[in-house]
Amino acid sequence: IARVRRMPLAGLPVARPMSLVSEPNGYTLQFQRDMEVVRSMKYAHKNSVTDWWLDTGGLVRRLWLGAKIASIFERLQSRGLVYGDVSSNNIMVSKSADFTEVSLIDLDNLFYFGERDSAEVWTPTYSAPEIAVNSSAPTFASDDFSLA
Repeated sequence: IARVRRMPLAGLPVARPMSLVSEPNGYTLQFQRDMEVVRSMKYAHKNSVTDWWLDTGGLVRRLWLGAKIASIFERLQSRGLVYGDVSSNNIMVSKSADFTEVSLIDLDNLFYFGERDSAEVWTPTYSAPEIAVNSSAPTFASDDFSLA
């Protein structure tokens, strides 16, 4: 928590860690009101594809969300920071299809470029090949791969 608090995150939509939790080991985050993980936008086969598409905001909302997410990563990288575990579990978006707010969570994977020798935590279906195969340290390029 102390390491992340010292990072240059001012002005970025990220859920900063607030305090440690001993059981189970972890930490609490700033409350993300009216937000849900981006994976919740995945089609759940509960209604028609058309209804799902429209209920979750359609193409225009997805383009806005994608642009905002990419912008957050561009700003992180411009500050020398690598996220390290980009996945649909770590990106929050507005619950309402009327809004396009975005926030990153799980900042314990955030570090300065060149600070790590190997990948500590990564999500298999999103990970760049060099991380999944060789456990190489995450880089700006591996974050970009995972984001794409």
